[in-house]
This record gives sequence, structure tokens and C-alpha cells, in this order.
Amino acid sequence: MNILILNIHSALNLGDDGIMYETLKALRSEYPGATITIAANIPDSWRKYDGVHIVGSITTWVVSRKNDEWHWRKAMLLPYIGFLMFTAMLYRLFHLRLLFGHSEQRKLLRAYYDADLVLSCGGGNFYAHQPTSPSFVWSLLTLTFAHWLGKRIVLLPQSIGPIEGIFQRFLARFVFNRVTRILLREYYSLLLLKKLKVNVPVFVLPDLAFGSSLISSDDHILTVQSDGAVHIGVTVIDRAAQKKGFINQQIYEDALVSLLVRLNREYAAHIYFFVQCYGPTRDQDDRYSTRRVYDRVRQQTADVSLLDSFKSAAEIRTAYKYMDCVIGSRMHTGVFALSVAVPVVLVAYQPKAFGIMQMFELEQYCCSIEQVTEKELSKLVYEVLDNRQELSLHIAQHLALVQKQLLGWVRHLEEN
Repeated sequence: MNILILNIHSALNLGDDGIMYETLKALRSEYPGATITIAANIPDSWRKYDGVHIVGSITTWVVSRKNDEWHWRKAMLLPYIGFLMFTAMLYRLFHLRLLFGHSEQRKLLRAYYDADLVLSCGGGNFYAHQPTSPSFVWSLLTLTFAHWLGKRIVLLPQSIGPIEGIFQRFLARFVFNRVTRILLREYYSLLLLKKLKVNVPVFVLPDLAFGSSLISSDDHILTVQSDGAVHIGVTVIDRAAQKKGFINQQIYEDALVSLLVRLNREYAAHIYFFVQCYGPTRDQDDRYSTRRVYDRVRQQTADVSLLDSFKSAAEIRTAYKYMDCVIGSRMHTGVFALSVAVPVVLVAYQPKAFGIMQMFELEQYCCSIEQVTEKELSKLVYEVLDNRQELSLHIAQHLALVQKQLLGWVRHLEEN
């Protein structure tokens, strides 16, 4: 059996790394003789996984990285769409396998032709904050080409949306109605698909990174002092660098600094800054924003640590288990913390964070980065700290149910 996995970005995002780890583990167990090909935007970041073929995605044909930023070769978008349509027509009508381009492009085309099953990787790959989003359209094209070739397509547990623009919503409805099956990781996305009038079979499952096997063998990956202090983990993002028009970055960072300093004074808290995303571009590299907030807190207390060298999802998830509370600005900060029964407050930059917390009946501990204030954030964190033992038990009970839901999730890949 040949399996092709699409819409994979970079393993430098440890949330994506966690999803891929669990995906490959389950596929190898269910299809032990399968040939698995990963088509990634940053191929080199995934070569740490043995036993899979790594190729550049269709996106690599039309983007380049310069000065630590993505640059779209817009003049090539329509020609490549035309090439792919022509290629698919030859394949469907005459069973001809046309190969063109350089060696990496030919490898990808062979993987498409050979695929018995095409999977769109789990995560948040289908969203568009602007009415015109080349990355969103190109993510849909990866599935459209597989459909043109007549392949069976399954979307692994996804967050879908928001999707701005009438034309982009039309494209989403058109493409999603032509896949075999869609797995979603929260109910917010299910509501969006209903609004789009997507009629293929849809199932809601937890994020695959909740899988029980994602623990580092190094149980001493983080050393904490057993002096009765409260240990608080934090992740920080630069939303202003990621989203044009976001104006609350300074308010968000000020709220974090003020809260963390007060927690240090009132709870004798030690603050641990975790970096969970390392690129590949500056807007996706959390080291810059984390360092800014860390430096400001460090000026007011010595009880602070910067942890910015994690190599895998397993490492960072294992480190979270030493925390009493985590304040996360990455959705997978919540996933990793909850998966080791640690209470978390999420600062959400997309609806998916609320959806993940809803699975644990903890959505009240999630606030939007668009409107976050120090007062609101403080209220949530203080409430979590004052009730952390009860919350840990609550999380552990729900975690058992979540991980039970994930048992045998690969059955959704079958044709029936």
C-alpha cells in the first residue's frame, strides 16, 4: 500500500511534530508494509523520521524563503495549475504518467500517481484571514490534484477556518465535497462545514497529539526545585508578525509581564518560558517574542528560566508535566499540558483553542488574544492556581476519555 501525506509544513513547530509522530505510529501499526511519503513545505525538517520518504510539497514549487520571509512566485501560480490539470487529464483518460520539472517535482508526481490513499495531515491547514490567501488556495490545490487523479482522500483531524472571502468559501466547499472523509478535532470546525454545506462523512476526534505514547525517554529533561515553589510554564507568540492588522501585541505582552511578576511575588512562583515553535520564518519563530517577554520579567525577578532548545514534541510535552500551571499562546501548549494532566490557561489566536478546551469542559479558561487584558488573564490564572489539584483530577478523567477516543482512529481510513 502506498500512502501520501499532504499539507505538512515544518517540524520546527513542535505541535505539528507531535501530530506527525502519532500519525506515523498508527499508520505503521495498521499498515506495516506500507510505503509512506510525506510531502512537506520544509522537507529537511522531517528527515529525522526513519522509514518514510520525504519530498517537497507542491507549495515548494511556488514559494521561496528570502530574508527570513515567505515570497510567493505569483506569476507561476496559474501555469502550475494548468500543468497539473493537463497532467491529471492524461492520467485519467490515457493512464499516462507525465513527469516534468526537476527531480524533486518528479518524485512528488510519482508519489501522487502511486498513492492508494492520500491523507491531509492533522492540524490547522485550511484557514484564510484575508479574502485573498495564496497559501489557503494552494492547500486546497494539493487535494484537488489528488481528486483529479481519482485518489481516495481523507483529512486527518483538522481545525478548519476561519475562511474569509466569498470565492475562498466557494473553493473550500467545492474541494471538501470531493474528498472521501473529513476528520475534525473540535466542534467549531463542524459548525463551519455545516455552514459551507459540506456533505461528505465527517467525524470529530481529538487532536492526534493527545496520543498516549508521546513521552520522552529522558525523564529528567527538565530539573525543577522541590522547594515548595509554584512552577508556571509560559509560551509566547508574535501575533502581530503573523496577522496583518493585529494591533494588540503590546497589550498582550504587557499583560503577561505584569501577571508573571505578580505571580512571582505572591506565590513565590518560578516562571519557565517554553519555546515551542522555531521557524522556519521569523513570524513563526517564537524565540524572538519569548525573549522580549523573558527579558522584561528577568529585570524584576531572578526566578525565571528560558527553555529554547527542545528538539521534539516528546521532549517539550515531558517537560510540561513538571509545571503546576501553564499559560499558553500556542494551541498545542494546551494539548501537551492537558495530556500530562496539567491545568492550562490558553490565550487563543484562533477558535481552535476554544474547541480543544471544550473537549475537557474547560473553555472558560480560554481567552482571545484579540481582546486579552491583564485583568481578564489574571482572573483566569489565579482561579486555576487556587484550584489546581481539583483541575488536575478533572483533566485526568477527561484525558482518559480523549485517549480512548483515539484508540483505533485509523479505522476511519477504510473505504466502508
